[in-house]
Amino acid sequence: MPWLKSSDKSGLHIRVLAIRRTHRADARSANEVFGFVSRCATMSAGYMTDYVVDIGTAELIGGDRAQLLLRQAVEAGLMTAEGRGRTRRWRIVEDDDLWHIRLKEDVAWDRQRDQDRRNPELTARVLLRDGDQCRYCRVVLVSSKDTRSGRGATYDHLNPGTAATFETYVRCCHKCNSTFKHMPRPEKETHLLPPPPMPYFSKASGSRKRVEDFLGHPVPAANDPFETQSTSSRGSAATGAHPGEQGGAAATGATSHEGAAAAGATLEPLGGAPPGPPWSEGGRRAGTGRAGPGQAGTGAGAPPAQPQPAQRSRGARGRRGGDQ
Repeated sequence: MPWLKSSDKSGLHIRVLAIRRTHRADARSANEVFGFVSRCATMSAGYMTDYVVDIGTAELIGGDRAQLLLRQAVEAGLMTAEGRGRTRRWRIVEDDDLWHIRLKEDVAWDRQRDQDRRNPELTARVLLRDGDQCRYCRVVLVSSKDTRSGRGATYDHLNPGTAATFETYVRCCHKCNSTFKHMPRPEKETHLLPPPPMPYFSKASGSRKRVEDFLGHPVPAANDPFETQSTSSRGSAATGAHPGEQGGAAATGATSHEGAAAAGATLEPLGGAPPGPPWSEGGRRAGTGRAGPGQAGTGAGAPPAQPQPAQRSRGARGRRGGDQ
């Protein structure tokens, strides 16, 4: 949404103090010109004119003193004049210590991202392809309502600034989205992992139910995050056919990876041995500490500890000459 930020330093900014030295300025001019330009900035933000003020706006705010106020604002450095005659307009100076106005392009991009995120036809297909794992780091995502932790679920546009398509929209975590969001697509694709052969859905996210409600039928899913990892190399195409797409490598029906998972076979993780055990639903790595029943290793257990003789505490000793 459009907004205007006025700095706490704006009232005593050096440009505002310079108004006293402008044409026909008096003791009231600093407050008058500052208020005039501030209202022009508010109009520019609300109507997304990107710092530009026309003569109509100036006369609406400044009345019959508009020409003098514009001249004083230009001389003080709060505005610059552009063009001549009927095309003449004024641009408010871009200074974070004065005012910051969101540009029309940024507001339009925010609206496009919200529109893509609320498009069930697009998000359901992406969820069916990617599941609840980040396409950059494979971390298991938590609820999209989590906006603070790095594992919060979101989406990334491979082509920033343009509407998303199935081919240019991927599931990712907040941490990776923050890292790669401004990166050009060719560079992003060097970090992008291939889509999993079978999606994994976190129980806490509710993503699987949303997909099934949209499609109207159950969807197959992996029972473990490791099952979604394949031997494909990094940097492959951003998309891949998912179980609901025709003509792809993963058309409706079990693929070789899905069949192996259904038969109980262990799928080889991406790039050889995994760097560590997968994330559990509780936020800890499975197999370590109390997060899992010992998935970290299946070797022979250590021999039981030998019983040690009980030691009497100092407080249990009797007094000298008494019963021991």
